[in-house]
Amino acid sequence: MKAVVMRVNSASVEVDGVDISSIKRGLLILLGIGKEDTKEDVIKIVRKILSIKIFNSDDQEFSSTVEDIKGEILVVSQVTLYGSLSKGRKPSFDDCAKREIAESLYRDFISELKFRGLSLKEGKFGAHMHLHIENDGPVTFIIDTKNL
Repeated sequence: MKAVVMRVNSASVEVDGVDISSIKRGLLILLGIGKEDTKEDVIKIVRKILSIKIFNSDDQEFSSTVEDIKGEILVVSQVTLYGSLSKGRKPSFDDCAKREIAESLYRDFISELKFRGLSLKEGKFGAHMHLHIENDGPVTFIIDTKNL
């Protein structure tokens, strides 16, 4: 499982010209699910995301978590995180989880964050979305459960 985690001042998702979700200060998480990912990967990546000190507080850089600042989280499915450009010019998606499995693990990821009582919004799984992002920093990290 891979996640691109961005510290944002605001972020929103638009589908078919309609804003469906938006957050203020917090994290935008682009979540990719690979064909070998399991529920254990969900638990590992959620723990990691919630433990990273990505926010500044009291003039100290990288001293607070999203929970510490009572920030919001916006999660967007991102199949292209498992796309490969190693052969030719057209992406290959051989390493992506099948849609049914990916959506189930995506829902598990959402549930795990909601269980922790966080203010959570999401995109629309599998939809063509437009993201509007005001990245803060910019501060962006890539997390891969295969490296945790």
